[in-house]
Amino acid sequence: MENNKQQNTHDDHDTDGGYSHVANDDPNQGGNAANAKDGAQKRKQIGRWERYKQSWKKTAGWNKIMVLLTAVIAMSTGLYSCYERKQLGVMAGQLIQMESSSDQTNQLICLYRQQLAELQKQATDTHELAAQAKNQADRTKELGDRTLQAMRIDERAWVGFSSPEPPVLDRNQPFVVYVPLQNTGKTPAIHFTAAINVIVVKADAHPSDADLDKRIDPFMGKPVSFILPNDVRKYRTDLRGPWVDLRMPDWAWEQINDPQYRIIVFGKTIYSDIFGFEHRTRYCESSNPDPLEKLKFRACGFYSGIDTEKE
Repeated sequence: MENNKQQNTHDDHDTDGGYSHVANDDPNQGGNAANAKDGAQKRKQIGRWERYKQSWKKTAGWNKIMVLLTAVIAMSTGLYSCYERKQLGVMAGQLIQMESSSDQTNQLICLYRQQLAELQKQATDTHELAAQAKNQADRTKELGDRTLQAMRIDERAWVGFSSPEPPVLDRNQPFVVYVPLQNTGKTPAIHFTAAINVIVVKADAHPSDADLDKRIDPFMGKPVSFILPNDVRKYRTDLRGPWVDLRMPDWAWEQINDPQYRIIVFGKTIYSDIFGFEHRTRYCESSNPDPLEKLKFRACGFYSGIDTEKE
């Protein structure tokens, strides 16, 4: 009976296409399978390496050199790529720093420009204030000079000639002319000298200043005198020739009474005021026929006036 059961059991395992599927509950069976798989992979790798070695041995020499050069080039390219990436990173960092530094520089430049503009504005304001102060000082000085000049003009000496006294017209008497000179100012005139002269010229003649100066300068004394305010002095001049009795010469009498001639009385004075300014006064009057007085003097149109002040 038992033999039949075992036979049936065996028959059951041999069914399904002749393959036997036997359940195995041994736990070491899985580990052995894994080890077998690893061993197969290793044998496969070793077999692959052996094939590489055999293929390398069969490769021609120049192909081996090409392979080696290719490998070297690939390694060099890789190394250069790594270096290039690092260098690009450094350059990018430097560029960022430069941009940051450029921004700071631009900010500093803007700040300096603002400060420069402020300084220029302050300088302009200072210059304008200085110009205003200078203008004010100039105006003050000008006002002071004008005030001082007005004071000098008001206080200085003024020395001048007056109209000549009417001369005596007598053929038997000398022709003498007296001209008063007076200081009409408020202070004395110092370093003073003066002189007058008389000539007879054609009625239409106009002697030059240089000619009259040449005629009167020999009579000017040294400037050592002075004349006080309101002081009046008379200066004398005459027409005479080489005669003993001092009578008027015939030619002078004839010319005085001839309307084609006229008498010119002229003078000059040089003096200084107490402020140290020198003054020159020229004086000239000429005769004109007069039906009542026969001889009357009027101011000339030349050799007259007071010059400007000179220190």
